[in-house]
Amino acid sequence: MLWETPLGCCLYPFRRDFGLSLSMFQFLTTRPDITEAHFAWFGVALLLSLILAFAMSPRRRKVIGNVRYLAAWALISGTALFGAVCIRGGYVQTYREAGMDALPAQFFGSLWGVGFIILARTALILFPPSAWLLREWRRANVEASMLRAAFRPRGPAA
Repeated sequence: MLWETPLGCCLYPFRRDFGLSLSMFQFLTTRPDITEAHFAWFGVALLLSLILAFAMSPRRRKVIGNVRYLAAWALISGTALFGAVCIRGGYVQTYREAGMDALPAQFFGSLWGVGFIILARTALILFPPSAWLLREWRRANVEASMLRAAFRPRGPAA
């Protein structure tokens, strides 16, 4: 095989198994090792996200109120941050401890994280009470853009 020759090592620097030391069954049944550090970074990212969202959107907050606005934003950004920080990070750590190379561990960890984000966002959109809160969020977006359009400076009068 080409990758087993010295010339092939230069042309194909990765191992033939791409660093996958787990079988497909082990890949599907692996549980993430989510540590306190993952939760701490998730909390920091969520807090920073809430502070920035609160500071940058006074019109939306005026339409639906501060508490509802922050709750809706926590649902929206919290699912994505939890999937990206905790789920992906936990799976990457588990795969690295199992002996998988860094690149495949990042790839498969990202697959688990994206899968979590898709399922969680679908559940948030479809099931109450989060569905009601996100409906209020969308209404606030529409009304805030109508307010923005009402106060937009017009061109010179002809």
